[in-house]
Amino acid sequence: STSPSRLLVHLLRAHRCLLVRCCAATTASPTSGHPPPVVRVEASDAATEQDIRSHLSLFPQFISESEEAALMSELQPILRKLRYESAHWDDAIQNYRETERTVWSDANRALLQRVAETAGLTGKSQLEHVHVLDLAEDGHIRPHVDAVRFCGSIIAGLSLLSDCVMRFTLATAEQSAWAKVLLPRRSLYVMKDRLRYDYAHAVLGNDDANNCIGKQVVRKGRRVSVICRCQPDPERVKAADGGQDGSS
Repeated sequence: STSPSRLLVHLLRAHRCLLVRCCAATTASPTSGHPPPVVRVEASDAATEQDIRSHLSLFPQFISESEEAALMSELQPILRKLRYESAHWDDAIQNYRETERTVWSDANRALLQRVAETAGLTGKSQLEHVHVLDLAEDGHIRPHVDAVRFCGSIIAGLSLLSDCVMRFTLATAEQSAWAKVLLPRRSLYVMKDRLRYDYAHAVLGNDDANNCIGKQVVRKGRRVSVICRCQPDPERVKAADGGQDGSS
């Protein structure tokens, strides 16, 4: 039989192991101030991979199933009134519907505040309107760079309802350099600076031969993204307008 002293030693060891596991979980949490590395990334070359890892943060399981359900409970009544569009005004998106929101329930407002804090938006002028993009199962987003007049250097997106593959191509190199990242359901991605301005990004459709990570084919279902952004950079807007102040 086990003596009381030996039993006490085992209990102390078990308690210490539990504390180590709890500390490890806390270190990996989104609010720890230490973003986890990008996971499941493929790239055409080492320099492109470094660009991705330097300018994209990915937080798997950033929200819980119940938080996802709460967001969809608020969004679905609005989205169901909209029809899926076959093409976007700039031809970048196929089979989608979208809206923008400024009013949220208390719980969802607190969740979006957590997104802003994690993305580093709190110290910047965050856009008031949160962009909601509902991409149908057979929809996709073509390679594009978001117009500088609509948002600044940080884009943070929650992925609801489905995994997907986001593909990046270096817009200044005739799209010869590329990278792919798996965005899991309920994850948060934060894209900033060079990746936001110099790379085109796309969400691949199910009929795209590149819609895989390694040998794993990623089947995209209906995907709703909730996107927070910072205010446009006035200097970049001015440059895009050919040096005009854009006030007309």
